[in-house]
Amino acid sequence: VWIGLPLGIALGASKTSAPPPPGELTDLRHLSTIALAGNNARVEWVNALCLEEGRSFESAICRLQTDGIVTLVEDTDCLRIKIAEAFNCPLTSSMFTRPKLQALYRTLAAAMRIYRDRGAEAEARLGEVFLHAGSDSDAARQFEIAGHLFVDRGALHAGASYYQQAAVLFHGIGLDLQWGRSLYEAAKSLCSEGDWDVAEELCRRIYSRFAKDDRLGVAANICLGFGDCLLEHNERSAEKWYQIVFGNLI
Repeated sequence: VWIGLPLGIALGASKTSAPPPPGELTDLRHLSTIALAGNNARVEWVNALCLEEGRSFESAICRLQTDGIVTLVEDTDCLRIKIAEAFNCPLTSSMFTRPKLQALYRTLAAAMRIYRDRGAEAEARLGEVFLHAGSDSDAARQFEIAGHLFVDRGALHAGASYYQQAAVLFHGIGLDLQWGRSLYEAAKSLCSEGDWDVAEELCRRIYSRFAKDDRLGVAANICLGFGDCLLEHNERSAEKWYQIVFGNLI
């Protein structure tokens, strides 16, 4: 199913000189649908939600523009819907049942995957949408991607935060290796930022978990890897982690 909106239709809807059809009214349910996609959302995302709701995108947007509630803004590769700062959108939780809300979030996630924004914030936002849609595994993987992108650009605390969110979700669905991987990446990021105590505590948790389950190979790799992270900052602490591989305790 084509969920995009032809550019010509979208541009036509942006002309406030064309009045909406007689009797067309903006209702709170439609405003909630737009708010669900988020401020500055791509037109295609909102159109996908309108199709899910069986509503007319063009007439609604035209009316909302006439009322001064939204504007269509041209971006480099798309049109976006900007909600007026002074306007308070209705709470989506009060307008939809929980199953309907999850269905809308699933639709939004699908649209965001097809018409994709790039960058750490965009990947994190997609993770949040998956979380609202009830897809914890997809949300966890998105948070991992966001964590990696934040770390790559030097935002280490933000990256560590998203890695930890991914770890919580992986733990909840029983994916232990992915849990350990995400928590380890968070620890490495915090270590690079100088938060060695917090980073060491995270690695202790990982080591304890895998050592308890007799997965000593995984536990040993954690010790060696984190020792390498600490080596340039604190040789004595690094040595403690190396010694664990040979049966010593921290």
